[in-house]
Amino acid sequence: MGEENRREYRNGIHQCLFTIRRTLDNYKIRRKEFSSPFDALKCSWLLAKFPPQCSDRKIEERWVIERVDKEKINVLDIGANQSPFPKKLTAMGFAVTIIDTRPLQNQDNTITIVCGDVRHTRFENESFDTITAISVLEHIGVAGRYGIHDADPYGDMRALHEMKRILKNGGEIFITVPYGKKNVLPINRCYNKKMTEKLFQNFDIVEQEFKVLGKDLVWHTVEERIAANVNWYFSPWYALAFFRLKKNK
Repeated sequence: MGEENRREYRNGIHQCLFTIRRTLDNYKIRRKEFSSPFDALKCSWLLAKFPPQCSDRKIEERWVIERVDKEKINVLDIGANQSPFPKKLTAMGFAVTIIDTRPLQNQDNTITIVCGDVRHTRFENESFDTITAISVLEHIGVAGRYGIHDADPYGDMRALHEMKRILKNGGEIFITVPYGKKNVLPINRCYNKKMTEKLFQNFDIVEQEFKVLGKDLVWHTVEERIAANVNWYFSPWYALAFFRLKKNK
């Protein structure tokens, strides 16, 4: 074995041990999220493969912030009670309401927080100008994680139906979801063209974009067919899909 091959071998062993160590560390944190310890371990391994400096959430939030209409003041954010994203919106002058099924932790009195399920809310018809759902739809109705015990295969569709009811005519919804070859349940769904076309059939798609994490650890905008071919098990991360929807009458 030559010196270069030995170096590659040592690097491979080092990377393997590093991934195992990160997997075990992640498992300690993630175990309570899942009903099954095997699912918690699988999620921990997938997270261990992901380069921590390549945050998908920052990419998603930036995409939304760059496009949200600042004249449409009343915003509903779904599922971001434990995220700094709503505070970024309030800093931009938006009146933000959060709906989340998880325990309320946000103590910012400039944000209205509602504990509830977006599939069936108590909001009045046409209550909001804009709705944001960043990495949320893929979890709705998926049993086995976040304390969800009852599976609802159409949970994401029910959520979109309710969003349309509480969105004002001409209002917009900004959605980001995992995209790729197959679902990785109960971690989350991974969407594809057939799924999103059915999901958004009652909205006008104003804009859509797809991104893939490259070997250079940079998120690159790609064609849909490339994003659809990403397999999370054999890639650093799933592809990302971004959608800007408009309520049609």
